Formats: sequence, structure tokens, C-alpha cells
Amino acid sequence: MPPVRAVIFDIDDTLLDLTAAAASGLRAMVARASPALSDGAAFDEALAFWRQLELWHVGRFLGGECTLVEQRRSRVREFTAYAALSIGTRGEALDAWFADFTAACETDLRLFPEVPDALATISARGVVIGALSNNIHAVQRRRLRQAGILDHFAALVCADDLAGAAAKPDSGAFLAACAALGSQPGQTVYLGDDLANDALAARAAGLIGVWIDRRPPLRAAGSAGPAEPAAGSLVPTAATLTEFADWLARSGFLPMTAQEVQ
Repeated sequence: MPPVRAVIFDIDDTLLDLTAAAASGLRAMVARASPALSDGAAFDEALAFWRQLELWHVGRFLGGECTLVEQRRSRVREFTAYAALSIGTRGEALDAWFADFTAACETDLRLFPEVPDALATISARGVVIGALSNNIHAVQRRRLRQAGILDHFAALVCADDLAGAAAKPDSGAFLAACAALGSQPGQTVYLGDDLANDALAARAAGLIGVWIDRRPPLRAAGSAGPAEPAAGSLVPTAATLTEFADWLARSGFLPMTAQEVQ
């Protein structure tokens, strides 16, 4: 297998543990106005409802039914009504609540622990690294900078960069990221945490799609590295970025080092 030219990463829940940070941020927002809802079973139910809203309205955005701002406002409007939080329904108030929520999330936003070493390993092999996200460019650039990994990325392509193209899972998003890195799709590996919208969509666009599945492993005891493509997924799967980097090397996707050539 010839070495690849580029590796493109999703960001949220691939490099950054946004799920945990969002739970912390939502708890902080609820505690300000409704302390009784910020703990125990009540908060668990509120968090589950917020995640359902996210799935539904982000799905609408990805399907082209609404804008990024509209899906955020819908989530805030419906959640604050559910939680009986009085913020009004004007767009400015909804935007302000979401901005406060984002700030609260970023207070506890952390890299998955293996990310820095894995990125350094891939970079050291001379592979160009990029990121593709359905979030806003300024937000993701700030988060990558605060996490201390921004310098690893030769290009960052986000939803608001895609003039004339739809966000993931549209093939145009993946092709735009390849173009930003100067890499052909067939020379590019893409890793993301969403099987359909990341790995399978990347594969459909002509890239080598890989799914990072951070759930507890179900593979056989003693096995190592990404599992063989599942019948329903048709893409390799890794549990961590370390496992992903090891798979790249074993599969011949990473250029050989001088020591390996000798």
C-alpha cells in the first residue's frame, strides 16, 4: 500500500472530549437558574433531552433544512422551555445563552490523553495533517490553540469556510479539505467519531475513511489495532488515536523513516 500524503481529523469527540465538556457546561447553565435540575436524576434527564435536541437539530442542519445558527436557536428555545428557564425567545437572547453555554463547555474541554503523542508520531513521518469540522472556524481554531495542538494542522476547514458546498457528510466538504492540503482523495485518510457522517461519508468521497469508536471495546481479547472492517461499516475502526497511528504504520500508509529504510 503506497504511503498517504495527508491525514484529516474530525475535531469534536475525535480529538477533543466535547461530550464530557458539554455535560459539564449544561450543568453549569442549569445551576444558575434552576439548581434543583442540576443534580441527580433530574439532570440526567435534562442532559438526555439536550442530546436528543442536538441529534435532531444538527441532523436538520446537515440535511440543509436550516442554518447553523437556526439549529442552535432551536435547541436553546426547546431546552429552556423544557427546563422552565426564562430567557425569552428573541434571537439575541437565544444566541447569548448558547454563547454562555459554549464558554462553560470550554472551561472543561480537554484533549483525549493520547492525542498529542499520536499527532506528533504522524507528523514526524512527513504526513500533512488537517482538520475538517461542521463547527465554526473561529471556534475550532481557538479550541485547537488552547489545547496546544494547532501547530500540527496545515489546514482547518469548517462549515463556514465551505462557500457553495454543504457541510459533512456532503462529499464537497471532504474534497475541500483535501484541496486545502493539496492532497488527492485517494491519498488521504480521514478519521472521525461519527460512523455515517465521518467515516462512511469520507469513503464515499473517495478518501480512506476510518471510524474512531471510543466506546468500550467489543473485540476479541488479545487483539490489537483497528478491527477488520465490519460487514455493515466497510471501514476500519480504531478505539484511540494511538491505535489509529499504529494501524497507519502497519498498513504501509506512513512513509518509512531513514532507520527503517536502512
